Amino acid sequence: MTDSPLNSKSNRERMTEILFEKFNVPSLHICNSAVASMFASGLSNGIVLDSGDGCTHVVPVYDGYSLPHAILPFEISGKDLTNHLVKLLMEKDFAFTTTSEKLLVRDIKEKLAYVALDYNQELKGNEKDIEKTYELPDGTDLSIGNHRFRCTEPLFKSELLNSNSSGGIHELIHNSILKCNGDLRKDMYSNILLSGGNTMIDRLSERLKHEITLLAPPGTTVNIISPPDRSFSTWIGASMLASSESFQQKLITKKEYKEYGATIIHQKCF
Repeated sequence: MTDSPLNSKSNRERMTEILFEKFNVPSLHICNSAVASMFASGLSNGIVLDSGDGCTHVVPVYDGYSLPHAILPFEISGKDLTNHLVKLLMEKDFAFTTTSEKLLVRDIKEKLAYVALDYNQELKGNEKDIEKTYELPDGTDLSIGNHRFRCTEPLFKSELLNSNSSGGIHELIHNSILKCNGDLRKDMYSNILLSGGNTMIDRLSERLKHEITLLAPPGTTVNIISPPDRSFSTWIGASMLASSESFQQKLITKKEYKEYGATIIHQKCF
């Protein structure tokens, strides 16, 4: 199984207890989702931007293990961008309120949204040049112009969604790297791995590279790795791990659980 990078020790113990006691599993391994994504890309060192519909984390990984002291959460995920687009579309007198209608907006976002490389410059441009049409289920055509990039800008300016917040994912990645040992930072900047469906947004990697390059020390090589199948990289990495020769040694057996209790999870699963 995979779990969130910031899952608490008590939650992991409870999950272990339920799986062995209620579901009677013969053995168990729980892997950090970001580490699984790194494994899928064939990397052992780097930093993972893991962003899905429900949560976003930045997780530095060294020698195949996450560095807990430098893991940072980000308050904006895919569903927040979808809700932001819902509000933006109200400017065009389109109201999407039901669950099915919001799923429709999510589809619009996934098919038409992109990240502006220069937000202010993009706003000044001719909206007609970027306008796209989306056909609604009733046959109505919905034309979307600057909403395409306005809905994604909170990733870099969180204050657009929360007045009590500021900053973006580029600053979060940079701050996480600064929490790592100085000897590791070069590897972190050169191996920034995108993972999760929310990182599939068009032009995200280009904007991210530009913004992080501005923050990094002069001359630093900044490299963004964007696997085409990154929506499923956690699953792919976990599948590869489960197929590896060393996997059997990583498993917690029922015998070990009976002997050491649920706390064994912290000794064999990092």
